[in-house]
Amino acid sequence: MRVRLAAFLLPLLLAGCGTSDAPGDGGVSVSPEDEGAGEDVSVTACRRDDLGFVTATLDVKNSTAEAKSYLVMVDAGRDGNRVAELIGVTDPISPGQTAKVDATGAAARDEAPGKLTCTVVKVARF
Repeated sequence: MRVRLAAFLLPLLLAGCGTSDAPGDGGVSVSPEDEGAGEDVSVTACRRDDLGFVTATLDVKNSTAEAKSYLVMVDAGRDGNRVAELIGVTDPISPGQTAKVDATGAAARDEAPGKLTCTVVKVARF
């Protein structure tokens, strides 16, 4: 179910994404009905493994009055350049509760391991 929902919502989340190689500037894009959703998400870890996969560990706290799922887009960057775009999806989270979720993506093959900075750039609540 989560995969089908993510596949449906992914084009909506990515709509309007630019082609810049710069990582997100910290401003989170949300639709009017999702106002405040960006404040519900924080990055607790950002790493790249030896195979080139990048993972951002996220804490997602549902600040609404009803159970909601979240679709989160994260940019991973180094030295002002984006090296990967990551996507994370939660199961429904009860009001006031926090869930940990990993947003994952793949870095370029020639991207060297090292410190990355992960920034939440888009959040959709559903």
